[in-house]
Amino acid sequence: MNILKALERSCRRTLASSSGSVPGGRNERIRAGQSYLYKLRGVESEVLEFRLFEKVHGDALNRALHSSLNRFPYVDTKALEVDGDFYIVQNPVSMTARHSKCLASLGSLSCGHHLVDITYWDRSIYILFHHALCDGRGIMPFAETLIWTYFEERRQYSEPEDGVCLPGDPLPEGLAYDPFFQDFGPVEEVEELDLPKEGYHLVEGDEEHGGTSWRYELVFERDDFLSKMKEVHATPAIFATLLMSRAILSVNPDADKPVKADTAFDMRHALGCDETFKNCVSTLILPYYKDSSVEEVVSSWRDLMDKQRSPARCRNSARMIRGLFEKLDSLEGYEAKQSMMGFFEGMALDTFILSYLGRIRLGGIADKVESIHLYNSGTKGLGANMIDSGRRITVDIKQSFPSDAYAKAFKTEAEAMGLSPSLSPAIEFTTPCDSLIRRK
Repeated sequence: MNILKALERSCRRTLASSSGSVPGGRNERIRAGQSYLYKLRGVESEVLEFRLFEKVHGDALNRALHSSLNRFPYVDTKALEVDGDFYIVQNPVSMTARHSKCLASLGSLSCGHHLVDITYWDRSIYILFHHALCDGRGIMPFAETLIWTYFEERRQYSEPEDGVCLPGDPLPEGLAYDPFFQDFGPVEEVEELDLPKEGYHLVEGDEEHGGTSWRYELVFERDDFLSKMKEVHATPAIFATLLMSRAILSVNPDADKPVKADTAFDMRHALGCDETFKNCVSTLILPYYKDSSVEEVVSSWRDLMDKQRSPARCRNSARMIRGLFEKLDSLEGYEAKQSMMGFFEGMALDTFILSYLGRIRLGGIADKVESIHLYNSGTKGLGANMIDSGRRITVDIKQSFPSDAYAKAFKTEAEAMGLSPSLSPAIEFTTPCDSLIRRK
C-alpha cells in the first residue's frame, strides 16, 4: 500500500512539473487563491450568468468555447494536490458546455475536474469559476470573448468593443504572474485612517438555515443610474454602497454603530501585475454614520478610497496575505493546513460586503443580453454584487436569511433618488461546493 502511495505521489509531482496554466508553465503552485482550498466542505462556486433575450444554442456555444480557449489556456486546467499543496496543470479532458439545469461541482468528474465550467439552460449561459484559480477580474475577459464569439457563431456579428480579446490574440507576458510569491520588503509607513473598529451587526446573519441562500435581483437602466450617480459626484461602487447603507439604517433605525461596508477592490495595478488572471482582491472599508448628508458621505468616501488604495497600503496588505500563505507553507499535509484555515470558517463581516465587477464590454451585442448576474451561496450575512452590462446595471443582493426587508429598502432608497429599478421575488438557491479532494 505504501508503495502504491509513493508511486501515486511521484506521478503527481511529475505531472505538476510538466505543465501549468499557460504554455511553458510548470510547478505552478496555487498561492493567490490558496485560502479557498482548505474549507471543510469545499468552497462554493462563483456563478456568472448571462441571461439572453433568446434561447441559447448549444452547438454555437460549444464552438465559441473551443475557440475562446486558444486565448485563455488557464480556463482549461485542473487543480492537482501534492502533499497538501495544490498545483495548476493543463487538463486533458476536453471542456464542453453542458445543457443542464444542474450546476456541476468544480473539480469533480461531472465537469472533467475543471476549475471552470460552462452550463446553459433556456436563455441563460452559466460560467462557474473557482476562486482558487481566479477572481472576477480574471474570468471577465474570458466571459467577454466567449459571449462575443457565441454571437459571431450565431451569425449575429458585431465588431467587438475595444479591449475585448479575440481568440487568436497573443497571450500577455504577465498572464500567470502571482504577486504573492513576491517579496515586497519591509512594511511601509502609511497615514493612519479614522475607521471604526466595529460596525453595526445584522442579527439576521446569525440565523441558521442549513446552508441555503437567498438572492434578490435589482435591475437598473444604465443611463438613469449613471445620471443620478453623477448628480451626487459618486462612482458606481460608492453610489451602490450609499443606497445599501441607507437601506440598512432604514430597516434598523436604532442601530448603535455605524454601517460598515467592506468593498472589494482590485490591487493589480498597485502591485504591478495588471495582466494577471490570478486572485488579486482586497477590501476597503466605507463607514456610514447616521444623519450624514449624501454630499458629506460621497466626499469622505472618495478620500477614504484613494487613501486605502494607495500603492504603499496595497503592498502592506499583500505582505499580510503573503505572511498567512507562508505560515500555511510551513505546515505539512492537507489536514494540518485545513485545521489552520478552519479559524476563518463561518466568519462574517460586520454589516455587509459589496463587490462591483465593472463594465462587461459587449459593444454591439449589448442589446442581445437581457442582464448579467454574479452570485454564490454560502455568504454569511448580507452581500451585494454589481455588474454593468452596457445597457443595464444589475445588483444581486445575496444573503443567508430569507427576509426581503433589505432588498425592498434598497429599492425604496433608489426610488427616493429618482430611479425605477425592477426587483425580483426571492430566489432560494445553492451553488455547489468543489470536489477537489475526497473529504471525510
